[in-house]
Amino acid sequence: MTSIQEEVSLIGYSLLNMTFNNINEEMWILDSGASSHMTPNDNGMYNIRTDNIPITIGNGNEMKCLKLGDIDLIGLNTDGKEIRITLKNVKYIPKLKFNLISMNYAIEKGFEIKSNKNGILLIRENVQLSFDNKIMTNGASLLSMKVRQVYDYANINKQHNKLDVTILH
Repeated sequence: MTSIQEEVSLIGYSLLNMTFNNINEEMWILDSGASSHMTPNDNGMYNIRTDNIPITIGNGNEMKCLKLGDIDLIGLNTDGKEIRITLKNVKYIPKLKFNLISMNYAIEKGFEIKSNKNGILLIRENVQLSFDNKIMTNGASLLSMKVRQVYDYANINKQHNKLDVTILH
């Protein structure tokens, strides 16, 4: 019989080696095992700090984080309104396959976690971020949120008047 920790490690290892055709750079997976937010894509990253940090992944191997920075995203609140999400201190790891939002980091910053039949909600004050996009794997499903990345900082307020700002940092 395997322990829960061994099962989680096996799931993490299998995810690292799988390719999903339906995952793209607009999807951010909510990860309960991630120590911080991580991405293989540094487009739109700002407040960049260069670093060479080793990150231990699910199978025990290491990947290198080459820099840290902030990323602005536009997602949908559960009421259907667009909301600006600022992810702080996102680790840029070029060999990573997916964008990850750290559930633990969000909890540390005051978000509550609630689940329902559709997925998982991150809730703080009047903000409810829904991770309801299911990505099926071998025997399990990942939950992600589809977003648009903000690249044009000068025009963000013109395009999205009076955005609520959520900071996951």
